[in-house]
Amino acid sequence: MDDLSVYICFIEVKPMEGGIFDPTQIAGAAMQCFIPAPTGQKAYKLLIEHLKIDQFELIDVFWFVDRNQSSDEAYGNTEIELISDAYRTGDVVYGEISIWENEDGNIEVSDKIFIFVFLVEIVFFKESIIDSQIFEGAFVKCFLPSRSIQSAFTALYKKMKIDNFGLIDIHYFYNTDTSDWGNPDDEEELRIISEARNSGEIAYGEFDSWKHGEIED
Repeated sequence: MDDLSVYICFIEVKPMEGGIFDPTQIAGAAMQCFIPAPTGQKAYKLLIEHLKIDQFELIDVFWFVDRNQSSDEAYGNTEIELISDAYRTGDVVYGEISIWENEDGNIEVSDKIFIFVFLVEIVFFKESIIDSQIFEGAFVKCFLPSRSIQSAFTALYKKMKIDNFGLIDIHYFYNTDTSDWGNPDDEEELRIISEARNSGEIAYGEFDSWKHGEIED
């Protein structure tokens, strides 16, 4: 299990019939999840499978990060224990769950277009927009306009294929409209967010690329 990391996310869900909460009484819930997985893509897939088993509909992902991208100082004692539990069990672990009620038991799903920011690690294939004969791969932020995290993932995979990129890993992602992640004082990032929102198209940040042979396995 040495190749595993634990991915931590903060999500909003809606209880479904037959789950651990009665959907006629509980309208929704927010919680942290701790997911042991070797990559961000596999962690997200495991999260979706686990929520389905527990009869939760995923409404939003506020943020999602590789635990290895931050130090222990970023987490409290309870979070450290839950990270350890996820490593030890190899299963998704829920943190504290905050629930709320309403009269009809429904959550209103917004039609708003959100901007999701993904930090991805990629390799360049032949005929990609970056010269694959010189550069092997890169880290790059992708700014995706979407109504939901599910459709954002679909758009990301499609864009990677169109641009002839191989997606190696997703190190983190967040919703710029519903979380306080990101740097609100970064003028270039704000410009790209605005560009993605106005165009309705995926926008890339700066490519932090490396040449063939610069990174050893």
